[in-house]
Amino acid sequence: MSDEPNLSTIVLISGVISTIVTGAVTTFFQRRSDEKLEKLKDELSKEAREHNARLDYQYEALKRLYNDVEPLLFSAQLAARSVHGRLRSMTERISEGHITMDPKKTWMNGGYYQQSSIYRLFILLAAHSLVSRKISNFDITIEPDIGSKYAVLSIFRNIFVAHFDLARVQDFAVDYAPYDDVSDAEKKANPSKYEFQGLVRGDVERLAAAMLVGEATNRRLLEWHEFEEGLADTNSELSAAYAPVAVIFDEFHPSTSPIVWRALIAFDILSEFYTTTSSFTKDAFDRFYDSLAFEAFDYRTEGERKTLSVNDQTVSHHYKAAFAFLQAEFEKSFINVSAAEF
Repeated sequence: MSDEPNLSTIVLISGVISTIVTGAVTTFFQRRSDEKLEKLKDELSKEAREHNARLDYQYEALKRLYNDVEPLLFSAQLAARSVHGRLRSMTERISEGHITMDPKKTWMNGGYYQQSSIYRLFILLAAHSLVSRKISNFDITIEPDIGSKYAVLSIFRNIFVAHFDLARVQDFAVDYAPYDDVSDAEKKANPSKYEFQGLVRGDVERLAAAMLVGEATNRRLLEWHEFEEGLADTNSELSAAYAPVAVIFDEFHPSTSPIVWRALIAFDILSEFYTTTSSFTKDAFDRFYDSLAFEAFDYRTEGERKTLSVNDQTVSHHYKAAFAFLQAEFEKSFINVSAAEF
């Protein structure tokens, strides 16, 4: 018998080898496949955990924003509505002669009308301070609408401080030189140019802060009767904070205090926008211009409105200057909020 394997043996051995190789290869690739599947499973599980964590974070952050910040923004809107109502009626009071350059007749002599007007303006600024305290603890990028509302609200606090900007608006500039060294007689003869018609930042912040009461962790806005009581005490912190603000309103009239008047128009326009818009953006504010008319700020008497057209130009220029100023403030405010790290 020959020692050489016959064909059937060779086929059998080949089959066995093939089976072993195939099994080994299959096992190898199966193991690799299992490892990849396990790795993919781990990655998907990790992504799911991270996704769920993000959702949990966003949910909790949104809940806190809605619970802690939204009510304050609503209070600010109510304050802005009150400002708008007072300033629109102020135009009528000027036209009627109740706010006049006669110190014996004007309502802006430190009494109720002046005090209640300043209260409305600064309770809005105090509301901004409250929102600022709260919003610094949150990531407002998860709710852009709140960030936009805050950006618009922040503009109010700059208005009285930016009196030189209000005076120098391109195409609508007025002479304003309160730091010029002039005699008292010259200053009295030309108060619109030489009288100081703005506030420093510290004065604004001081009165706004004085209009917040309560514990540091639970501050609230001062109510009107509390404001009156605080001013009645001449030694109070509120009275001290009120004094420099009252100076620019004492015996106020647009003719003698045109920069203050532009500031008040800016407050009025921005207040109306803040309480009526559904989109807190610069584009929406630019479009808002079309819904306004300078006649709403025409403080002249009926007789004066029939005189020279230059008076119309004076009234419209203050309105246009205030709006142009606000447009520039929108640019700066939204840039600052976008760059801030909350």
